[in-house]
Amino acid sequence: MNMEPRKRYEEIDLAKGIGMLAVIWGHLMLGGSTNRFVYAFHIPLFFLLSGLLFRRERYRNFGAFVAHRARTLLLPYAVFSAVTWLYWVVRNLVLDLPVKSWFSPLLQTVLAQGSGGFLVHNVALWFVTCLFVVEILYYFLAKLPAWATALGCIVCGAIGWWVVQAHDGFDFTLLPWNMEGAMTGVVFYGAGNLCARFVSRDAVLRRVQAHRICSLFLLLLLTAATFFGARQNGRVTIGHALLGEHLWLFYTNAFLGIAASLLLSMLLMHWPVRFLKWLGRNSFFAMAIHIPVMVDVVWLVSKLCNVNIDALRYSYPYTVPAFFVILAITCFWVFLLEKIRSRKQK
Repeated sequence: MNMEPRKRYEEIDLAKGIGMLAVIWGHLMLGGSTNRFVYAFHIPLFFLLSGLLFRRERYRNFGAFVAHRARTLLLPYAVFSAVTWLYWVVRNLVLDLPVKSWFSPLLQTVLAQGSGGFLVHNVALWFVTCLFVVEILYYFLAKLPAWATALGCIVCGAIGWWVVQAHDGFDFTLLPWNMEGAMTGVVFYGAGNLCARFVSRDAVLRRVQAHRICSLFLLLLLTAATFFGARQNGRVTIGHALLGEHLWLFYTNAFLGIAASLLLSMLLMHWPVRFLKWLGRNSFFAMAIHIPVMVDVVWLVSKLCNVNIDALRYSYPYTVPAFFVILAITCFWVFLLEKIRSRKQK
């Protein structure tokens, strides 16, 4: 979900588009096998895709890197948090909804934590600051030999697993900027970057296109394995410091789902899927605004159908049409934001 302009890779844009559809569905459908399926891989996918695009040599020093990422990640984060908080305030005033505190969610923008009921106005924004922490960590790991970089990522993953366990005296799951999640995110970010360094993108694309039937069969196997593995591992959400019941199954499912997403994106490269590419190019905007859109659509559907909101979000007859409405409205706002950004860049 990276905002900065850079060289476009068609398969990465497609994978981001696929991942964004999974994110929206996971936030809408609160339970069931499909929720566990998308949560098994969608956030790891975005970490890995960001790692694929990381090039340490682009920056003359650490200070230049931090300044660049602060401008391209933290500044948009602060802007979207403030704007969606203001919308949240207006919405709750108009609908006369009970609110414990008007200003706490805005102040929580500084904490930037996805757990503990923070960022209630736009909880999806936790990923932005978490990605920033991941990139700061990996900047130093990338200076090491490849084997040491890989080992460092594994160590970070082990720490990430340890900190999300229950501890007496301190709750590590409430660390600012989702630092506990960043330790897990480094594993996928590093995997993506190491693959970019040692695996030929062109060779992989040629092989997939040359063996489309075998690739399709492999895609089905990867998808099925991720689906059934996710059912076995229980609830997973990095933003809420939940990695499931088994660490090995968490990473297995995540990498299987990532592989399926990337393989699907490569198979779709020559298909007329401009919408998915467009959504992938604008995945940051989609991530930053779909939660407020979803809240409004779910509320409206619950009123029109006289259905409890919680019950609605566990029922496919309601969530499937609601998903397409949320996607359409989100894309409308993304389109407007894209036009505004284009004018500013001219």
